[in-house]
Parts: sequence; C-alpha cells; structure tokens
Amino acid sequence: MLAIYPGIHEMLSAKIMIVEDEVIIAMDLAEDLETLGYEVAEVVSSGEKAIEKVSEIQPDLILMDIMLKGEIDGITAAGEIAKMFDIPIVYLTAHTDKNTMLRAKSIKHCGYIIKPFDRQDLQKTIEKALTTDQCKYEQVITNSFPSEDYPCIKGEEKAKIILNWEESHI
Repeated sequence: MLAIYPGIHEMLSAKIMIVEDEVIIAMDLAEDLETLGYEVAEVVSSGEKAIEKVSEIQPDLILMDIMLKGEIDGITAAGEIAKMFDIPIVYLTAHTDKNTMLRAKSIKHCGYIIKPFDRQDLQKTIEKALTTDQCKYEQVITNSFPSEDYPCIKGEEKAKIILNWEESHI
C-alpha cells in the first residue's frame, strides 16, 4: 500500500503541535492524533508558548485554537509563526462569527476545523494540509455553521467542505 501512495508514511508519522488552552479538548485531541498514527510533538496552552516552542519542536503541522488565554490569541500567534516558518497551520475554533473568520483568513493557514468535530473530520483536514502545496485553499469542516453569515451553507451540514482552489488545482 505504501508504494501505491508515495508520501503516505511521512504523512502518517507527521509531528503535530497542539495549541489549545482547554485541557480536556487538548487531551482528547492528542489521543485522537495518536490513534490516527500521528506523533504529538507538543501540547501548549498559549500563543506565546506556541511561538516560543515552534523553533525547538519544528512540527510538520500546527493545530491552533483561535481563542486562547494569554496576551495573544491563536490568530496573532499563527501570524507570528508564519513570518518565521513555513509550517501548515489549521485553526480549531468554536467561534464562527464574521470578524473572527475574516481575521483568521488574513493569516496564511491550511484550514479550519469547527468544534465540535470528530476524528474523521480531523484526519481529512490534516491530510489535506500535509499534502496540499503551500495551503492555497480555504477549508471549512463544520457540524453547525451559521448559515446567516455564510449563505452558501444551508442548515446544519456535517463535514461540509468548502474548497476555493486555484485554477491549477481544478
């Protein structure tokens, strides 16, 4: 199977850093990642700690909660990390208001996972982030996305994926 899908071994053994300030969510996320075959390189609870640890850990991917305790939120931390490193960042959030989403979109990232999410949603998003060149797309996976803010999504669709691919990817 590995010969058929080049790079699959590297993708499954990817080092992932979790930036999440809710302990139970961070523990569940770490367990899910390990179950899926990924290495949890580090779990940190603040944007400041994420920025500090990223050069030491050199993760293959960062799962970044948007709303964090501390001086800076996940969007600001992602911006600082993106200035220094070319590491895919996937946002984790329960906040889908327009202002938060617009701020998040302004920073290079590889997608969003809207809380609550399941292991399958997590795996799909990580695979896309690790295999898509330079993360030139927006991906939203949701259990209940506010359709009044985003009319392209009707009602509560589970695992709705929106991809805005460049023409070269179509």
